[in-house]
This record gives sequence, C-alpha cells and structure tokens, in this order.
Amino acid sequence: MVPPFFRVGQEVPGLTLVCAMRHPQMIDTKRVAYWPSPVSCTSLCVTLSNAGRTVPLLKVDQSGGAHDVSYDGWNDLVMGHAAIEALTAGGAVAMA
Repeated sequence: MVPPFFRVGQEVPGLTLVCAMRHPQMIDTKRVAYWPSPVSCTSLCVTLSNAGRTVPLLKVDQSGGAHDVSYDGWNDLVMGHAAIEALTAGGAVAMA
C-alpha cells in the first residue's frame, strides 16, 4: 500500500522512485516536472541526468508535448547546484 505522503528518498514497494514529497499534501515545488507521458500511480517521478548529475522530479501533470522542469531542478541539472546558490539564465539546453 502506498502511504498518503512520502519523504524524500523513501522507498515504497511497487514504485521505482519517490521524490519531491516532503509533508502531507505538500510538495517541493522546486523539484517538479510537466511531462508528455501521463502521471499514474506507477509513474509519479521522472529522473533526469546530464553531465554526471541526476535530478529526481515529481511529475505533477501531463503536458501537451513539452518537457518542462522547475527552474531550480533545471539549474541543478545543468549547473550542478541549486538556483539559490548561483542563478543561471534559463532556456533549452542540449543534454549530454
């Protein structure tokens, strides 16, 4: 049975990754994604990798085809640190 909320890094049987949930009915809005694939109980998260870095994100909704990531998650993936530590101009980036 899936608990009503998750903790960062908590493993839940039947799910491959749990991410971004920190408190009941609250999510970490710095680590979310709108993805073309539908959100379901078995695909709550997407993990992105670039240049040796990996960022787990909670899929909060299905997009119309875009791969949208919260700015802080994007900054961490592209630059290797949170946006609060060093801001970077956003935009499309070729992933390695």
